[in-house]
Amino acid sequence: MEDLLVEETERRKKAAIKRQGGDRTKKGFDVLWSFSMGSTARPPKNGKRKDGTIAFDLPHNLKKGRMVCHTDPLLLQSHTDFKRKLWILAGFVLDYLDPGYKDGGWALYASCKDDAAEIEWHQDKNDVQYQYWAKLGTFENEFVDFGGSENQDKTHSFFGSREEGEPYRIVKCDTRGWHRVRKPDFEGISYTLAWFKMYDSNQTCFPPRFWPPVYV
Repeated sequence: MEDLLVEETERRKKAAIKRQGGDRTKKGFDVLWSFSMGSTARPPKNGKRKDGTIAFDLPHNLKKGRMVCHTDPLLLQSHTDFKRKLWILAGFVLDYLDPGYKDGGWALYASCKDDAAEIEWHQDKNDVQYQYWAKLGTFENEFVDFGGSENQDKTHSFFGSREEGEPYRIVKCDTRGWHRVRKPDFEGISYTLAWFKMYDSNQTCFPPRFWPPVYV
């Protein structure tokens, strides 16, 4: 799976594709590339879906003002072979980690960063379940902290560094709670993969937050 991420980065560099994020002075938003795919939740446009039905005319567990957006990388022609392959491999990993997590809808986030831009304490308030995070690549001094103002005396830090060829580790966490990305004296290139849920058709209520985060 890591080979796919490296190949995509090299392809973008050779093609001189503009890095995403634009303003390098804005913390956390300067990345070589990033995207999400799967079942996500977005605000409805004019209250209607693409098929003409009114948003929220069916039972759902979404917050008011949002709708479901399904993007299946295996079906959409706009998705590249890279995204399709990554989706399949990430799905295999998820089946091993947590059989049943896919039920009701799931999504994958992927990104590549090569600078020291940090992300301050924040919450992913549109998520409806816990997540799994992985850091790949070769890098030093990148930490993901969970806790923040919600658990000032119980902050948990993960990742930190990874050498070439070293097995990557995965964290089970819940980003509905406070978390941040800290990168003091960062060096290298890091890839982030996050398996998450912004919608679950089987879910009838929002489950309690998963705490504390752990390596799996």
